[in-house]
Amino acid sequence: MTALDVITKPLPPERRLYLQRTATQALQVLERFSSGTVEYGPVALQLLDEWIDRLGRRASLPTATWALVIAFLGQTFLHRHGGYWATQVQRQKQHLGVICPVAGTGDAMRFIDIAGQVNRRLAHGISDSLAFFYLSTSVDLKGRS
Repeated sequence: MTALDVITKPLPPERRLYLQRTATQALQVLERFSSGTVEYGPVALQLLDEWIDRLGRRASLPTATWALVIAFLGQTFLHRHGGYWATQVQRQKQHLGVICPVAGTGDAMRFIDIAGQVNRRLAHGISDSLAFFYLSTSVDLKGRS
């Protein structure tokens, strides 16, 4: 195996369950934040972007907050597109993300680096919006017909 090989593996059931539960916790946090009902989707991700910005003004974000954001973004993709949580090792680095089907391609699947996008969002601010990332990636997954 060379450093350029890519290895993708589904997450074990206990890690998938942890991420599902953590996403549910994030949903509850967003409902308290917005004082309303929140469902997985782009509107919830806009709320999540706002919540991140407000938290970021106070202090650096704790690890538990990163986990909430990663889990919520990933579950939003899975609710809309189907698929499963996975890790991908590329260039000797492990990435946490989801594998989603690409519409109109038969059985083609795409790995979406959820943790990488969350890292970019937290590092660069709203210019790497989670809502925009979700919408643009969803267009790619559903096709441009």
